[in-house]
Parts: sequence; C-alpha cells; structure tokens
Amino acid sequence: MKDPVELLRDAIEDERYVLSGYERPSEALTFETLRALDYAFCRVLIPELKDLNNSERQMESIRKYSINAALKRVLPSELKADAPRLFASNDKTAAQTDEFLWRMGCLTMAEKQLTLLRSGALVGKIDERKIKGMTLLVLSIQDDTAYREQVGFQGLNWLSERTMADDRPREAALELRHMQVLPRLASYLRSNRSSEDPPFDDVDDYFHEWAILYLRRMSFRDMLADDDRFGTHAYSKYVAVLEALSAISQQRLCEAGLLNAGDPGIGIRNLLTGGALHEELIEGIANFLDASRYEVSELLDHLTLSPQNAKNHLDRGTQVFAPVVRTSQQLVALPMYGLELNPFVFLWTELRRRYEKDWFDAANRREVRWVAELRGQFSAPHWRCFDGVELKRNGKIITDIDFAAYDASCNGIILFQLKWQQPLVGDDKVRRNNASSLVADCNKWIADIMGWIEVVGVDGLKTRLSIKTDAALSSIHLVVLGRYHAHFTAAKGHDSRAIWCDWGNFLRQRADQLNGSADEFAASLRKSVDQVTSEVEPESFFLPLGQVMLLVNPKRIH
Repeated sequence: MKDPVELLRDAIEDERYVLSGYERPSEALTFETLRALDYAFCRVLIPELKDLNNSERQMESIRKYSINAALKRVLPSELKADAPRLFASNDKTAAQTDEFLWRMGCLTMAEKQLTLLRSGALVGKIDERKIKGMTLLVLSIQDDTAYREQVGFQGLNWLSERTMADDRPREAALELRHMQVLPRLASYLRSNRSSEDPPFDDVDDYFHEWAILYLRRMSFRDMLADDDRFGTHAYSKYVAVLEALSAISQQRLCEAGLLNAGDPGIGIRNLLTGGALHEELIEGIANFLDASRYEVSELLDHLTLSPQNAKNHLDRGTQVFAPVVRTSQQLVALPMYGLELNPFVFLWTELRRRYEKDWFDAANRREVRWVAELRGQFSAPHWRCFDGVELKRNGKIITDIDFAAYDASCNGIILFQLKWQQPLVGDDKVRRNNASSLVADCNKWIADIMGWIEVVGVDGLKTRLSIKTDAALSSIHLVVLGRYHAHFTAAKGHDSRAIWCDWGNFLRQRADQLNGSADEFAASLRKSVDQVTSEVEPESFFLPLGQVMLLVNPKRIH
C-alpha cells in the first residue's frame, strides 16, 4: 500500500497528465480565462450580483489558486500579426472556463499540500473510508510552526489599514464627488456616444486620484524607493504608468456596474475585463502623462505578461498579477484582478529579471531608509539612537548592530538585527529560502552579540556606543526585525534570547507603547508576538484530485 506522500504525488502526476489536454495556446482562450479570473476575484465589487452559497464560495476560492497553471496552458507562445478573433463570454463558455480554473486550482493547491507534507509541517493518514469511491487522505498539522506566515500577513494588513486611515480625508472627498460623477457617467453610457468622447472634463484625473489612493495601501509598496533607478528610468516612472493603468481599471469597474445594472444580458464578465489595441493604449497613457510614446512603450513593457517573459513569471510559485497581458502584436488584454490584488509584485519580478545589478543596488539602500524610520520611532530626548555599529575583538569584526535605541530613563537598550527579505506571495521556494536564511543568520547574530558582551561586559557595550552615564546598563534586549515576516512554516530553532517580530506588528505595538520605557516596550512586544503567534488559524478544507479526496486539517471527522 502507498504511503501518503506517494499517494498524493502519484495523484498529482496523474492529474497533470490529464490536464495536459487543456494546453491550447490561443488569444481567444486567454481572454476568456482572464474574464473568469476577473469574475472570481472582482465579482464582490459589483454589489448587484447574487451572493454565493457555501459550496459556490469554496469552489471560487479554489479557482483563485489557478492563475499560473491556467495561463501557462492558454497564453499564446508567440505574438502573431493576425487580426484579433475574439468571442463574447456566454453561459456555456463561462461554465467551461470555470471548470478549467477549478481543476487548475485543485492541482495547484494539492502541489502546495505535498510540499507541506514533505517538509513535515503536515502529517498524512490514509483513511479506510471512501468518499464517492475516492480514497480519503487526511492531512493534519504535525509542526506547530505551520501557517506561521499568517503572523506577518496580519502585520501587513495593519499597515494597509493605517494607510487607509491616513488617506481617509482624501477618500471621503472623492466619495462626495462620486455622487456627482455617477449620474453624469450613467447618462453618458446611455447616450451611446463615441468612446473617444470623454463623459465629462477631468474624468481621467478623477479616476486617477482613486487609483493613487488604492495603490498606496497595497502591501510591499515600500520595497523600492521612488528614486531607485532601473535601466534608464527612475522607479517613480514605472509607478506612474501603473497608476494610469489602475485609473483605466477603476473607470471600467465603475462603468461595468452601471452597464450591468442597466442590462445584465451583456454579461458582467464581458464588462470587467478590458482590451485595447497595443498602440492605442500606449498613445492614451502617453497623452495622459504628457510623456513620449517611446518612453511609455518601454515602461509599459515591464508591466506586461507576454510570450517573451511568460516562463519567468508563470513557472514561479508567486501568482502572476500582471496589469497587462499581450496576446498578439496588435492586442492586449487588461485584466482587473492583478490591479486589485498587487501589481507591484509582477513589476518587481520583471525589474529584478532585467536589471539584476540595479536591483541589488536598490536592496543595499533599503536599510538606510529603514534606519531613518526607526529613528522616527525612537525620538529624542527620550531615546538615543545608533546604527551600523561594528563589534570587534582583537581587531577582527565579530558582528554588527544594525540599530540600537538607548533609554536613559531606565538605562535599558534595545539592539536590532534588521532583515529585509523578498516578499512572500505564495512561493514555497521563497518561503524556504527566507526561513532558512533568517533563522540561521539571526541565531548566529544573537550568539555573536551575547558572546561579545560576555567578553567585554556591559560596560564594554556602553563604551562602544559612547553612552556617557555613570549608571550601569540595567537591561539589554535583542530584537530580530523582519520587514515582512519573522515566522515561517517549518522554520524552527529561533533563539529565544531575542524577540522575533515583523515590521507591521512591531509598529502596531510601538503605537500602543510610544511613551513606555525600553523595558516596558520589550516586554509588551514579546507578549504581543506570543499572542498573535498562538492565534494562528490553520486552513481547513476538502480538495478532490482525481481518485483522491484530500481532507486538510479536519476540525472533526465523523
């Protein structure tokens, strides 16, 4: 009898073989696939659409995992010069495409469970019972670190909510303006005027303001600085084109809701997903940004999934949130879901692929920005701050302190190790690399720091930091601070002499303890990290795959 790993591995291989029959690169099928993806991710933005029942919601959540696997099978392998031949989505093609996405989603999710099973995070048991003739494979948590990435994502969500709160006055003003815009836009759509005639003056600026606010709240926006350069362009130039694309999407979403309310027979899928002639899209963005067509064409290419860069994006574990998908020499698709989720991830992948040296130069500048942010959190006169302090023994550098904050009120000091890693967006390889390097490097840093202090004593640390006080240091706190994550599935062995925290949860606790002492803040930070870690909720779901039914993290089995 097969063991759980063999059973799941063989089921995945069998399903891959069956799904190889779905490999039909086609411009028309790519558009229909993007329509189905937009429907899965963005239907909640159209309040008039009926609510889904529990079964429908579960199937839709599975479809959301299908992006890479689906596009890999339908995206054209070359940009042909043929005239576009598209069809409108209808009930039949929509049902067929939804089934396609569902099977691709099941395969992708099963592959992720196999990774967790092999890592030891999950343990498998083949149940004696059958479900509709299918072998029941039960996967349960074996490692208490499973799903610990949720801790970092909780911190990222807090940062996003803070940005939304900061931007609330601007958003409220736009909402008031929206009440004036909506009737004018509805009248324009009913009039059947030429699409070249704008519905009203400054319509582009109105939706552009929404786009800027929406993109500001997205996670990982801080990965690059506006003045970082990639190729011949500043990063801000790429973001400007992205904001223009988002404005187009914001307007299309608004018009889709109005048109669907007026005539549901058009089909919401046909309204959500846009398309444009490639040259006309370039011209439109160039006119709006008052930029040259050549410059916009060059920038836009970094935001476009095409046969030329498809392998680099679609073969990764990170889901592809491309703002533009080029399907032929003439035509591009303008899906909505990527702009709604996080198009920056796609842009970074492309920039890193094309400009490796520029990318690492930008990475080397990140810590300077981070230290400046930390200084803002530990301001004078309560705190004295230090950064980039090397610790030596016999003339040899043992380790360094990225940042330190000294509190004279209690003679306590907090020493920081800063780790700004690649964002984790569903890629198991990135997760493993981030986890192994974080734990190994930071455990060594903790051991080196403590070993150095054992030799020179706390007075030696005071001297190295030029802390001029007669009082002895009463406490030394170590903090490992990950920009996005400090906890990962299957990452064990964190040295408990330090507090391990991500930037979002750190700032949330800092906001609650802004006036506390070093000792009070360190104690509250450790307590908050322990609490949020203990509250991690494991995923629980059924997943059919060929002749195997996966039951992942069952809450109970009857």
